Amino acid sequence: MRLYAGIDLHSSNNYIGIMDQDYKRLFGRRQPNDLNRVLKVLEPFKAELERFYQQKMAKRNGAVATKALANKLARASYFIMRDQVPFDEDMLFR
Repeated sequence: MRLYAGIDLHSSNNYIGIMDQDYKRLFGRRQPNDLNRVLKVLEPFKAELERFYQQKMAKRNGAVATKALANKLARASYFIMRDQVPFDEDMLFR
């Protein structure tokens, strides 16, 4: 099953949302900006997110792969909220 994650980052908290390929929300919660909490929340979804990261890592380096994944997640979250549209996996992982 393909999973997609988005993080809406604010100065003191963040909102993490994760949905499946059928746009069903699997997880959504606002929490403090604490790295350990964020990592714990993302742990069950780690394999799918790492797949994208590893593809980028193979072509470039770690910094580029990290930035590419963060950019994809941020852009997807922004357009979903701005346009009030469901998530479209074809738009994220092309």
